[in-house]
Amino acid sequence: MPKSAPEKLRRFYDQFEGHDHVLIVINADPDAIGSAMAVSRLLWRRVLNVTISNVNTINRPDNRAMLRLLDVTTVPFGQIKSGKYTKFVIVDSQPDHNEFMAQLKPDVIIDHHPDSKPKAPFVDIRPNYGATATILTEYLKTAGLKPPQTIATALFYGIKSDTMGLIRSTSPADAAAFCYLQSQVDMEALAKIEHAQVPAEYFKSFVLALQSARIYDRVVIAFLGPVDYPDLGAEMADILLRLRGIRWVVCIGTLSLIHI
Repeated sequence: MPKSAPEKLRRFYDQFEGHDHVLIVINADPDAIGSAMAVSRLLWRRVLNVTISNVNTINRPDNRAMLRLLDVTTVPFGQIKSGKYTKFVIVDSQPDHNEFMAQLKPDVIIDHHPDSKPKAPFVDIRPNYGATATILTEYLKTAGLKPPQTIATALFYGIKSDTMGLIRSTSPADAAAFCYLQSQVDMEALAKIEHAQVPAEYFKSFVLALQSARIYDRVVIAFLGPVDYPDLGAEMADILLRLRGIRWVVCIGTLSLIHI
C-alpha cells in the first residue's frame, strides 16, 4: 500500500469510472455515517450515483437525529438489489464483521478497526487511528475539498463519539482532524444530535445496568434484561466506560422477538 496521502487518494480514485453506480455499505453509527458522507463527497461528479446502505437497524437516538438533521439518506441493505451496482465500498468495517458485508466483493475498504486482512483492490486500514472519519478527513484535505457544513459536522461527531472526545484510542491524526473540522461544525445541529431525546426504555436500561454491573479487574459486565433495540447495549457500555480504571465493558440484553 502506498504511504503518501496523494498516492493513496490516486489509488482510491483509480477504482472508479464515470459510469459507475456505487454502493457504500455501513454498520451505521456516527463514525460510519460521517465516513460514508465523505466518500460520497469525494465521488461527487466522478461517478453516476452513490447510495449509502445500512446493514443494521438504526434505532439509536443520536444516529437517527444525525440522519435527520444532516439530511442523510440511507437504504436498508435488505432493500438493496446489488445487481444494479458496479462498485462496492465498505467504510468503518470489514467484510468479516457482518454476515451481509461478507456477501460482497468490495472494491474499496477503509477502516480503523484491527486489520482482518480483507481482500479488495483498494484497502486502507489504520488500527492506530481512533476513527475512520479521521482517515476520510485526510482524504478530503488531500483532494483539496473543504467539507460542507453537514459533512464536517458528521465527521467531527464521528471522531468525537469513537474517541470519547479524544480521550480514548486517540492518535495525533485524530486530534488534527478534530481541530480542523471544529470551526466548520454546525454547533446547533451537533448539540441536538448529542442530546437527542431518548425513549423511557433508555432510563430503565440505565438503572438495570447500574444495578447489575459487576467489576472484574478492568472489565465491567452488566445485564440489561429485555431491550427494545440492540444499540441500547452500546449506549450503556459507553456510560460504564467512564468508570475510573475500566478498559472493557460487556453489556448483555435480550431482544424482544417483535423487534427481530
